[in-house]
Amino acid sequence: AATFAMGEALGPRLGHLRDHLGSSGEMYRALRGVVMPAEFSGIAGARILDAGDALERVAGCENRILAASEHESPEAATSRLETTVYMRAQLLRDADAMSMAHGLEIRVPFVDHELAQAVWPDLAAYPSLLHHKRMLRDQLAGTIPSDVLKRRKRGFTLPFDTWMRGSLGDFVRAGLADLEAERWVTPGLADRTWAAWHQGKMHWSRPWMLAVLGRFLKDA
Repeated sequence: AATFAMGEALGPRLGHLRDHLGSSGEMYRALRGVVMPAEFSGIAGARILDAGDALERVAGCENRILAASEHESPEAATSRLETTVYMRAQLLRDADAMSMAHGLEIRVPFVDHELAQAVWPDLAAYPSLLHHKRMLRDQLAGTIPSDVLKRRKRGFTLPFDTWMRGSLGDFVRAGLADLEAERWVTPGLADRTWAAWHQGKMHWSRPWMLAVLGRFLKDA
């Protein structure tokens, strides 16, 4: 998962945001990214550095994703990135994995490609209809209870922090250890990451991301 980290981890994030004000893509990276470019040199281990142009290739891929198209407004850039990166690569993937793990079938009608093609980008010319999902709420008025329509937006966060302090702890420690043992990251990073998270200095997404990467690379 990609989100604001806490404490010490905010330094690289805020620094990246400060250095790239005006760039929609790089500001988006600072808000949604897990690892900032300035941190790579302190994380990348011998196997990555031995690959020569590995970091440059990753940077090129990321830049192609984040780069704004010609004459793209900040609002349009944010919508594009949220849709193609955060929603498609994380939210929809998580919904699919979690629902299938429990034998559930989920439908996401509001991201149906035919609906999206019918209303976008023309709908962007009417920001008042988008504010607080006004158009959707107006269409549903009288169909569902008003207290549901007027309810404040709430996020849906999976309790990974709690899980990692319990049954997922061994999985995360093993994944971090695998990543370090195979020299994908710098020596000592596994223990430092685990300790920083336990001390409340790091968001759970950092050790979780590194642990999953470690298990994936071991099994690949």
